[in-house]
Order: sequence, then C-alpha cells, then structure tokens
Amino acid sequence: AREDAVEARRRDKAQRAQVERLTQENRRHASNLAAVEEMFQGKIDAAKSERDLVSMQLKGAYEEIGIRDAALADSAAYMQSLRRRNAELQVQVRSLLAERAQHGPQHGQHPGGGHQQGPTFPRMEREPPKGGGGGGESVVS
Repeated sequence: AREDAVEARRRDKAQRAQVERLTQENRRHASNLAAVEEMFQGKIDAAKSERDLVSMQLKGAYEEIGIRDAALADSAAYMQSLRRRNAELQVQVRSLLAERAQHGPQHGQHPGGGHQQGPTFPRMEREPPKGGGGGGESVVS
C-alpha cells in the first residue's frame, strides 16, 4: 500500500508538471496569437488607408477627365464654327472673284498696272467657346 501511495504521488507530481508545462505553452501561444493578430490588424489598417488614398486619386482623375472632356467638346464646337465660317468666306471669295471676272476692272483699276486692292472681307473675331470656356457640356462616351 505504501508503494502504491508513493507511486500515486509520483504520477500526481508528473501530471502537475505536465499541466504546468501545457499551461505555459498555452500562454505563449495566446501571446503569439495576440501579436500576430495585432500585426495583421496593422496590415489591414494600412491597406484600408492605401485603398482610401487610391480612391481619392481616382476621383481626382475622373474629375480631371471630365474637365478635359468638357474642354475638348468646347474646342470641337469652336472648330466646327470656324469650319462653317471658313466655308462661308470661301463662297464669298469665289462669288467676288466670279463677279470681278465677269465685270472686268473697275473703279480706276487698270489691267496690268497701278495699285490694285483685292476684295475686302469682314474680319472674323474669335468667339470664346460656349459656356464660358471651361465648364461646358461634357461628352463622355
């Protein structure tokens, strides 16, 4: 019986030592887990900040594209008006040249000499693009 009691104490002592080792290992794992969670939370926060920054940059880029698109639309409208005006002036020039060829020299102009002044045309002033020049209609395709 005495041997059984000694054996039971020895087993109890070994079990308590094993429980202590497992408890310490569990504490280490919990500590490591907390450190890993903290590290990954920092990475998540950094990724969210970077995402927010990229979103702001993308928003700015879209705004700039809109502004440039509006300016391009204004320029295209202005170029179209210039083409129309140019076509009108070409028609006027052809008409005046045909009239001059039909009627011959006039008003003191002598063929082959003297000062000859060609036809005068109304001067075209540059009109600013519609919408004040910067915030016109946007043409997004």
